[in-house]
Amino acid sequence: MKLLEYLKSDLGRITKPTFFNFLKAYFFPLRTVGVYRYIFWLRVLQFSKKNLFFKYLIGIPSYFIFQHYTYKFGIHINTNIPIGKGLCIVHGGTVYINCKSIGENVTIHQCVTLGSKHGSDNIPILEDGVTIYTGAVVCGDIILHNRCTIGANSYVDCDVEADCTVAGSPAKVISYKK
Repeated sequence: MKLLEYLKSDLGRITKPTFFNFLKAYFFPLRTVGVYRYIFWLRVLQFSKKNLFFKYLIGIPSYFIFQHYTYKFGIHINTNIPIGKGLCIVHGGTVYINCKSIGENVTIHQCVTLGSKHGSDNIPILEDGVTIYTGAVVCGDIILHNRCTIGANSYVDCDVEADCTVAGSPAKVISYKK
């Protein structure tokens, strides 16, 4: 089942993906993994939207639970976004994500905004291995290429090359990964 693969890979970003560690991360979360409950219900809701049988059986209750965690953790992610395996939101709190797609093994810290400029429909694309640090704002019709890093409190409104780090407002390349 595809849902279990995604849940395992998301848990694998935090700890070893075993059933005991799932229970520990869900029911007794540490400060850094408390957002796993939000990601869990995001995945369940996305799964139920794609399967007609589960749409009403699981979809309606999961929608209300997901909305509860949206307000509790201060995270908003559009549920229609295709999200790859291994999503990791390090801390909750004013995280707003609206983009075309999110690749695999993406890490997002608190107070991050991904969206459009001035209410337009131009939203970013995140490829695999992207890391976005605290307070970053990424907006416009841009692509964050594989394994790039966005520094804290940066404003990004242009494409970011693969394997590089950008920071500042407006963001500029500060280093390349080897």
